Amino acid sequence: DCAGHRDQQRALDTITKEKKNLHLSSTVQQFCKQELLDSILRYSEAEAVREGIRTEIKVRLDKNLLLDDIDLCALFGNLLENAIAGCRTLPQNRRWLTLHISRVGDMTIITLDNSCAAESVHCQGNVFFSSKRAYREAGIGVGSICDIVAKYQGEIEIGPRNGMFSVSILLQDASVESVRVGDAQLEIYAAK
Repeated sequence: DCAGHRDQQRALDTITKEKKNLHLSSTVQQFCKQELLDSILRYSEAEAVREGIRTEIKVRLDKNLLLDDIDLCALFGNLLENAIAGCRTLPQNRRWLTLHISRVGDMTIITLDNSCAAESVHCQGNVFFSSKRAYREAGIGVGSICDIVAKYQGEIEIGPRNGMFSVSILLQDASVESVRVGDAQLEIYAAK
């Protein structure tokens, strides 16, 4: 479908942009050893700092997240883009976000909380309406996040809570199967 294609194209554009950012100075904090995830986190932190957002990012991973590159970019790109947009609804002295990523056994836990103006969150049930569409249409990013969580047989809690916006995600590690098709080597990711 058209919306899915736009989301995939945006994820591919993000991958390209983030891979270009991998040459950042070694004085910039490294969050994790997974290059693509680290690049997304560093890029988003820099954007948050430019917007006057107090940011705390903590990553405790003993191995790489087993998400394919497009899913990784779409998940973290959408999460952080939405959090930064939410923070922009407040004066700079009230802007903050915290992102924690950790592993427990074969599960990855992702929590993201950010400040936002209560009137900036428009939802009906589990459908969030986008400020980019004057709150008339559902946001594509949140739908993409939920699709990725479902793909990896995970769970998500998302929504406004006590003057902030909160997202909690639990993902199962994926297994990776390598398949040869003609001259191409493909990796297929599936939840365990």
